[in-house]
Amino acid sequence: SSNGSSNNSNNSSNSGSGNSNSGSSSSSSNKTNNSGKEIRDMGNNNQDNIKNVNNNNNVKTVNELGSYRQTNNITRKRDENKNKNIYQNMEHKEIRLYHQNIQGIKEKIIRVEEQCEIYKPSIICLTEHFQKRENIEVTGIKGYKHIASYARVNHIRGGSVVYANNNLNNLQIEEIDFTKYSEEFNLECSGMRIKTKDKMEDNIIVLCIYRSTQGNLNKFFELFECILNEINFSKNKVIICGDLNINFIKKEDRNNKILRDILESYNLENLIGKPTRKEKTAIDYIIIGKEMKSRNIEVIENGLSDHTAQCVDIEMNLVNKNEEIIKSRSLGNEESINNMQNELNKVDWDKIIEEYIYKNDSIDFLYENINSKLLTIFNEAFPIKIMKNRNKKPKGWLTEELKEHSFLMNKIYKLMNKMDTENKETELIKCQYDNMKKIHKKNLEISKNKYLQDIIDSNKNQNKTMWSLFFEATGKDKTNRNKISLKYNNEIIEDEKELTKTFGRYFIDSVKDKIRNNLKESIDGENNTIQYELTNNMHLEPTTPQEIRKHIKTLPSNNGVDENDLPVKILKIYDITISNILS
Repeated sequence: SSNGSSNNSNNSSNSGSGNSNSGSSSSSSNKTNNSGKEIRDMGNNNQDNIKNVNNNNNVKTVNELGSYRQTNNITRKRDENKNKNIYQNMEHKEIRLYHQNIQGIKEKIIRVEEQCEIYKPSIICLTEHFQKRENIEVTGIKGYKHIASYARVNHIRGGSVVYANNNLNNLQIEEIDFTKYSEEFNLECSGMRIKTKDKMEDNIIVLCIYRSTQGNLNKFFELFECILNEINFSKNKVIICGDLNINFIKKEDRNNKILRDILESYNLENLIGKPTRKEKTAIDYIIIGKEMKSRNIEVIENGLSDHTAQCVDIEMNLVNKNEEIIKSRSLGNEESINNMQNELNKVDWDKIIEEYIYKNDSIDFLYENINSKLLTIFNEAFPIKIMKNRNKKPKGWLTEELKEHSFLMNKIYKLMNKMDTENKETELIKCQYDNMKKIHKKNLEISKNKYLQDIIDSNKNQNKTMWSLFFEATGKDKTNRNKISLKYNNEIIEDEKELTKTFGRYFIDSVKDKIRNNLKESIDGENNTIQYELTNNMHLEPTTPQEIRKHIKTLPSNNGVDENDLPVKILKIYDITISNILS
């Protein structure tokens, strides 16, 4: 009885706090129920649509997206238009940087490529790729090249990697090796440098860093400062991104203060002020110089890991117009063919040869004289047309339907993160989300495979196309990124043809010098005469026009646009005239 009254009394006295707790519990429950209901509605409306994406891309227009499509479509289109505008602008003035702690890239490449198709970054930085060195170096992302990476040797997981968009191809990009400052767990760094064409502009250094929670923080700060001390900030603009596992929004934290002090001392600032992980911690960073301008800072919840992705546009004068110079000639024009024939007939070739005989010049001089005359006539009759071809963005493999599903998955993922309680309903929702994610990934693979197969089928040289796709898939460039230059007689030679000629002349002159030295050694010391041994004479017969024409016919045709070479096609058109000249 007394216990009962005591209990009643306690219940009565605690009714205020009890009601308060009840309200809090009810609020949390309502929040979970509302999120769950919204997810169920979206899931029910879209399960069929997700399954219907097939390799023929015969997908109905997604009309059943319900409230999600109606409320989110305008925002999504605005984001897409923003991405398109940034893609056009960044070719001139901006680069878009994208970072994500991927927590294992092996099974997620197709999803990373999906994100690249949507956000179109210039540079991709990934942390925790979980790959060995030999594997990450051949792990490619479509449309990007592997530039630099760090992989653990003694332990599993971890690592960092940097990729550059193929649109930056006409810039000089190189790896920066910070291996001496990289230690497993403490600081795992990969870096690249973009050399600007304008010498007045700064170079751009991009660093991707991962620090594990198992690492030593004091060691991290020490290594981090060593890297910053090695960079010449007066000549380089610096971008640092990665997962540092230091909560940037917890300002009273000691390690946070140390990191802020280091950044401040180098005039650097972190752009990401929002939580980047489920636990509402901001441990992923994009750091730039305070003098640098940025915009469109975005934290993207994409479900690729329990970290968000971070994306930002940074103003850079890269002098990269994403255009290529195209040279062309029309060798089949009848009027041009007749004009060249008339000009060839006007030249007194016999007179040129007679002058050579009279001056007793070398045969090389005569050949160069005739070749120069032929090239002059050829270039006047068939002038080179120069066009600037702005590289159009190729049509990608990610269809509008797949993009729609990607935004839907992101929306569901955000709502799932708002659920605070664990119960059968939330478990069921998570299970449904996982199934939708698997279906979506399979549809991405089907769409990409069909896209690649169409490229192969539509090209005549399928072997060459397959090799091109292979190099792209492995993130490697089959061409040498750096041009070769040679310093010869205090002159820098960069032209490939001139380089070849210089090497040829060098080795010919070396042989001539060797012969001269041998002849000097054979001079008789007493009478200063060279001892010759008489042999039978070797008689050479003149080459006939017929022999020259026969040889020209065996040459493979080409439509060269080099101003210093006659295309084989021209030799074949004027084989009679040219063979008569040369013979």
